[in-house]
Amino acid sequence: MDARDKLHPTVKAYQIWADALKPVLTELLGPPATVELASPPTGDPSTALTALRLALALHFQAMPRTTGGT
Repeated sequence: MDARDKLHPTVKAYQIWADALKPVLTELLGPPATVELASPPTGDPSTALTALRLALALHFQAMPRTTGGT
């Protein structure tokens, strides 16, 4: 944990967490995109939500449609 606030992980801990999640996310979502669609980092955390919404919209748009029913 970060010594300053005793709450948030350190940069090293975030990297360990990201490395551990990468195979799980790749299995669930497929390999990373070949084209970077995110805007450059701004330091504004609200922009991350916008990028996540765009990524999810593109991911689900690319999925084949199936019809339910019996």
